[in-house]
Amino acid sequence: MILLSDLFPPPQNRFQVSMYTLAYLHSLQQRQDTCSQLSWYLAERVVDMYLRSEPAVKQSFKGRKDWKESHERATARLVFKLTPMMCVSLYVRLRGF
Repeated sequence: MILLSDLFPPPQNRFQVSMYTLAYLHSLQQRQDTCSQLSWYLAERVVDMYLRSEPAVKQSFKGRKDWKESHERATARLVFKLTPMMCVSLYVRLRGF
């Protein structure tokens, strides 16, 4: 698993000691929030498009409640898998690779 602190290490002082400041921890929290939001948005769109476009999938649900539960489970599963990739994408984007 990728940790944001591995991708974005804390700044070092002149003695080459990592400085875990409140500002640094806050920036990690903001990055985590951004990655989670992007992952959720992307997963929501993908799952919604899939569930609405496949006729066989539409017919497999008993009702609206069953559809909604499946939608939420699939979105949560996809968010869990996408969030680390979003963190790496953010890292690559910010570092200019």
